[in-house]
Amino acid sequence: MAAGRGYRDAFVSAHFDQGGLAEPAYRHAMAAAREAAGLSAHREALELYRRAQRNLPAGAGAGAGSRERAALLAAIGDEATAADDNAAALEAFEGAHRLLVEAGAGLEAAAVVARLVPVTHLLGEDLASAGPGVWRTPSARSGTPAAPRPSRCGRPCWPP
Repeated sequence: MAAGRGYRDAFVSAHFDQGGLAEPAYRHAMAAAREAAGLSAHREALELYRRAQRNLPAGAGAGAGSRERAALLAAIGDEATAADDNAAALEAFEGAHRLLVEAGAGLEAAAVVARLVPVTHLLGEDLASAGPGVWRTPSARSGTPAAPRPSRCGRPCWPP
């Protein structure tokens, strides 16, 4: 509840958003989105996460901020998946993956791939023909490219 006055965070974030006050709009949109997601109100959560994205604080682009931005994109991907907006989910997950790889967060990037693969499949992509460079994450040793692990069906398994 916003400021202990009984106003819902979604309502307050909309007003801050319309008023051009990015930081409180972001903060209240994130709180409202988490609440909506917890109640399985996925379309509302998706809208609120997108509002948070529009009002993302200026420092959320490099360093720890890129991980915050990646977490927001992953949340958008999760809610878009739950709302059957697979194209939006793919875009969000790919953005989160790219930010995490650039930040050197290989394990977190691999976790995003695990959410990305089913969405890609639902959109009709054939990952087996895409080759081993798809959503590559950095390996433990620098200079060593990640490789897909073998599977029972003969297709590469992701993450590597």
